[in-house]
Amino acid sequence: MVQANCCKRLHHHSCDYAVKPE
Repeated sequence: MVQANCCKRLHHHSCDYAVKPE
């Protein structure tokens, strides 16, 4: 099960599925 990681670090809520946040 893949959960979307929503990072509020960016200018907007960017949910990355396969890409890992820096």
